[in-house]
Amino acid sequence: MARVYLPGGPQQKLIKAVRSQLRVYGIRPKGDWCPIWQETWRWAHEIAISYYHTNWPSAREIAAQYVLLILTEMNADGALKLPYRATKRMTPAVAQRLTGGMPRLELKD
Repeated sequence: MARVYLPGGPQQKLIKAVRSQLRVYGIRPKGDWCPIWQETWRWAHEIAISYYHTNWPSAREIAAQYVLLILTEMNADGALKLPYRATKRMTPAVAQRLTGGMPRLELKD
């Protein structure tokens, strides 16, 4: 399998760790050629070279950057909307989670 170029040439171990972090939440990048995936690594590389010694962000940080870019893309396409009733019929637990008043759920394997 040919290795596709990612900006900054991150180690394969870091790429696998980022994919693993995303997989926990059911997110699978479409491929190394995906523009959002490429932009995520370009952004992470810019962060890495901003240090005196190149220091890549953690896998969790890069995964968070990817999710943020996906949400930004969805918002630009007008796809980041909930039905009107979703805000009117929200359960108290969801409302509390959205306001930051509830601890996060533990994901079990």
